[in-house]
Amino acid sequence: MLLRDSDVAHYVRTYLLDTEELRQSQVADPRFDGLDRRVTNLESSMAQVGPALQELGPVLQRMSLKLETMDHRLEAMDHRLDSMDHRLDSMDRRLDVTQQVIGAMSVRLTDVVEDVDLIKRQLHLKAPRQRRRKR
Repeated sequence: MLLRDSDVAHYVRTYLLDTEELRQSQVADPRFDGLDRRVTNLESSMAQVGPALQELGPVLQRMSLKLETMDHRLEAMDHRLDSMDHRLDSMDRRLDVTQQVIGAMSVRLTDVVEDVDLIKRQLHLKAPRQRRRKR
């Protein structure tokens, strides 16, 4: 700015004055006034967001680990429930077979009782009658 006769000095002076004039015209423009204020607010907010995000990192990591642990537990529980379902199905089949056996045994016992009654009747009919003695 001190040299006046040099072409480079003239070019630098013109550039600096144009840049300053452009900046002042933009600040004076109402469209850029609100935008400048919003950018300033946004920058200050971002300065506060950074530390908050840094604090959230470990919290999110712990939550992720807990969710992963719960997921593994749920998978194990599903596996155990499936195993129990298979066992219950097996027990149902055994109970059905047991009921069939008990039913067959009841029928057979009824047949045996009838056979015993028939044998008793036949023995009773074939047995000689004993005479009573008179006294």
